[in-house]
Amino acid sequence: VKMSEALIAAEAGFEQMFRDRPRAELKARIALGVTWRDLGEYQSSERHFRKAVELQTQLEGPDARGTFNTALLLAGTLSLAGKKPEARRYVLRSLENA
Repeated sequence: VKMSEALIAAEAGFEQMFRDRPRAELKARIALGVTWRDLGEYQSSERHFRKAVELQTQLEGPDARGTFNTALLLAGTLSLAGKKPEARRYVLRSLENA
């Protein structure tokens, strides 16, 4: 089994698995975002990091250190995916809220 196949299988039922457990979902999405990024699958990584930023903001607010760190993970993936202007906006917005 390839790593990507295992990740796709792990994502099946993801929403149901973490229903009413946003902190657990946040941690899982960050882990999946990092793993997909390291595999060069930036679109999948971006999807998880975007949701992680949303969850982190809901849980701790836009000014929280965790939100800043998660937004930087997203910005890094966006940059690797060639979306540098959007990555730059995330970095600047994160710095403004820090």
